[in-house]
Amino acid sequence: MYDGRAPDGRHPYQRIADVLRLEIEAGKYAPGTALPSTRDLEKRFGVSRMTVRSAVHTLHQEGLVRPQHGKGVFVRRLDDQAVLDTPIRSDPGDTAGSGSETDQPGNDPVISRLDALNERVEGGLGIVLERLDAIEQRLT
Repeated sequence: MYDGRAPDGRHPYQRIADVLRLEIEAGKYAPGTALPSTRDLEKRFGVSRMTVRSAVHTLHQEGLVRPQHGKGVFVRRLDDQAVLDTPIRSDPGDTAGSGSETDQPGNDPVISRLDALNERVEGGLGIVLERLDAIEQRLT
């Protein structure tokens, strides 16, 4: 039975995530800008909504994008992600790290919490910037 995988064994959502990742890294989508809508990506790649959502979810898990409910999916600033990926040590004098699972990015609850707070701050700043742009347009 055909499961939608390419001859290389990869699922369509993985190939779409690869394409979008390369486009982000190449600068096609600058930090802070929105990816095309789900519908546009469905048409572009000829796949279902669920396949597109899986691809975008993959990029979100990698820290490349951040979804904003009702607004779209936005490319993250790479410098923000570098800070979030830096392991936090419980002992400031411990420069070698403990080697435990919690030293790995994404496994530390502190980093997870900082990531969630960062998304909230970025979302709020986005709204402020949109409002400032609207005010500036009215004044010009």
